[in-house]
Amino acid sequence: MSLRPAPTRVGAVIRVSATAFIALHIVLSAWLVVQFEGQYTEGRPSPTIIKATVAVDDEQTLIDVK
Repeated sequence: MSLRPAPTRVGAVIRVSATAFIALHIVLSAWLVVQFEGQYTEGRPSPTIIKATVAVDDEQTLIDVK
């Protein structure tokens, strides 16, 4: 007697769909995302607060500094 039920076609379709969905998002997502905050304390005006986000993928690099 097995504790697990027999696999069904609906379950297989759901597993394949979920795997394809995750794989698609991995391919389309950014490879590297870095967020950081810093404070520049030299020179005028001081202090200046820096908030930056850097995202890198296979086609472009996005750098957002506030």
